[in-house]
Amino acid sequence: MPEPLAGDAFHFVRHGQTDHNLRQIAQGHLDIALDDIGRAQASATAELLVGGAISRIVSSDLARARETAERIGARLGLLPDFDADLRERCFGPFEGHPAEPDLWGRTADGMETLEDFAARIGCAFARHINGPGVLIIAHGGVLRVVARLLQAELPADGVRNAAPLHFFRSNIGWTIADLASIKTIDQLT
Repeated sequence: MPEPLAGDAFHFVRHGQTDHNLRQIAQGHLDIALDDIGRAQASATAELLVGGAISRIVSSDLARARETAERIGARLGLLPDFDADLRERCFGPFEGHPAEPDLWGRTADGMETLEDFAARIGCAFARHINGPGVLIIAHGGVLRVVARLLQAELPADGVRNAAPLHFFRSNIGWTIADLASIKTIDQLT
């Protein structure tokens, strides 16, 4: 992270499923809406987050994250804030086409470099993780970058759509817990 995070914990949710996720089409900055499954996932995740001490929601401004945030916010009684810096990596000419296995390692005109993407995400998180109760709703690439920047290991299935994750810092560093797989808050420590 460019600056240390002021908070010691935050929640993260990758947006719900889109048709492009299902068909493995690179989305990047394309403004793709949730599909019916994605809407159901967002609603189910909202139920898991009730009582989770969330006081603020910050989301990517792309439709798939925006709708996920609005559904969760409606259930939690919170209005989300939107930040374009939380968008997925821009894949330029590859957006809207089948995602190639080496897409993350490619470079092309109009494509955001990994270094620029990581710097953008690091700055956004340093701005928003400034106290307790923050929920970030964004994209799979954002999640991978944040985990790497915090040197935290993602749970086995933690990058799935609408997975509610809890990041928390202890004396050994950052840990990520999959809230869908635990039953009580006591299991987080």
